[in-house]
Amino acid sequence: MSEVNGVVGVYSSMREVEDAVRALLRQGIPAEQLSVIGQDLTSETRVHGFVTTGDVARSGAKTGAWLGGLFGLLSGAALLLVPGAGPLLAPAPRRESR
Repeated sequence: MSEVNGVVGVYSSMREVEDAVRALLRQGIPAEQLSVIGQDLTSETRVHGFVTTGDVARSGAKTGAWLGGLFGLLSGAALLLVPGAGPLLAPAPRRESR
């Protein structure tokens, strides 16, 4: 018969729970083996790691780079392929011919 080892901690605030989880992760406990259950919550939370502001900024920068590149590519194609689109999209001083 296999033995299951477990530890239960009771904390009064979510901040204390986060500190305890960080301490366990620093000690080498895999996040997949940690669970957090709160009172008056509707579900059990599995710990997958922590999101930092750098993670969020990196994700936003990637999205912005892709969207900017795609918009630039489509705009460039429109300037080259659609007759008359170049003067409409590129603001430049126009000279009247007489």
